Amino acid sequence: AIDHVYYRAGLSGNSKKIDGSLKQICVCTDGAHVWGVTREDHIYSCKAGIEDSSWKRIAGSLKQVCVSAGGKHVWGINTHDHVYYRAGVSGSWKKIDGISLKHISVSAGGNHVWGGGGTRGDHIY
Repeated sequence: AIDHVYYRAGLSGNSKKIDGSLKQICVCTDGAHVWGVTREDHIYSCKAGIEDSSWKRIAGSLKQVCVSAGGKHVWGINTHDHVYYRAGVSGSWKKIDGISLKHISVSAGGNHVWGGGGTRGDHIY
């Protein structure tokens, strides 16, 4: 009963339970790419077709993930607050040295990344 995933088409839509279980979820601005993290920090991605969603397991382990429009830029944070980046589903994770964060968010174009709560205090980068 915990960590259910739901989809809703705006304020006037109806909520629909989607197969899967995620503790954290991020949807790109066009709604075509969804990324999420399970309670065990497993990473999953789903491309478009919410009505026919099929989750793909992504290698790695994160506590939070965020995706830009078109699914081109994906940023995440692991349990040690290390920041990672990958170029979409087909990319591979690259650790971003010199920074650690608790929360992260990426702009639609993927060229602006915001984060806070790292080891340097409650900073926004």
